[in-house]
Amino acid sequence: MQSVSSPPAFSRFEVRGPLTWLRADTARVGSTFLVTMAGQADYGNLRDQSVEALLGRYQQSGCADVAVDLGAVTSADSTGMSWLLRLWDAAESRGSGVTLRNVPRHLQRLLVMSGIAGLFAYEDG
Repeated sequence: MQSVSSPPAFSRFEVRGPLTWLRADTARVGSTFLVTMAGQADYGNLRDQSVEALLGRYQQSGCADVAVDLGAVTSADSTGMSWLLRLWDAAESRGSGVTLRNVPRHLQRLLVMSGIAGLFAYEDG
């Protein structure tokens, strides 16, 4: 019988630069893939390799539902919005969606200005 390895229940992705940092903790919580982000979700931290790593963790999780806790994100730019959109697209292809949790006001405005706010469900707390 061939052994099938499952992705870890919890993993951490971290990028630290001289002036910026981003941490994304990922976990399976029931049938939901949870991403808890902290720091700066911007071009300096979310390059192609890191975006692909985070998306790969979701795809390997076997979960359909996605929740992203943004409560500790201090800033974001179009790259951060693009990553959320790519995550939404991956969830949509599984017949699900993305719930954003604890969205700071500055990110709420960016989601609206980007025209993608309506794609997500929202939760506080």
